[in-house]
Amino acid sequence: GEPEASTGVQHNYPQGGLCDGFIDLIAGQSGRLWQEVTGLEPGAPYVLSAACATSGLAARLGVSGEGLVRSIPVSGGEYQFASVEFRAPGDGRVTVSYEFGPATEWSWATLDNVMLRPGEP
Repeated sequence: GEPEASTGVQHNYPQGGLCDGFIDLIAGQSGRLWQEVTGLEPGAPYVLSAACATSGLAARLGVSGEGLVRSIPVSGGEYQFASVEFRAPGDGRVTVSYEFGPATEWSWATLDNVMLRPGEP
């Protein structure tokens, strides 16, 4: 059959996480996985990291919040660990995200073993 577009989380953990996230796109589409995180210590350093892989197009692993936007591009068929360092905004809330697209043909991106941990002071 024809490839279908879908985005979600599945019980598959090739890099040791509990589940992996996936974005499958058909031409002309974009996709995004995201989660809001609360309770961070305002001004404290943190590191967002994940094992990321794509069918070739670049995806972006990122974090955003009040006055904060940081991301890093990732691409390639083999999993690679990417990390983004940041300081928590004043309200202690951030959105972590994995964005992919727009696709020029059927394409995929996946991530596993996502971690948000305290960074170095």
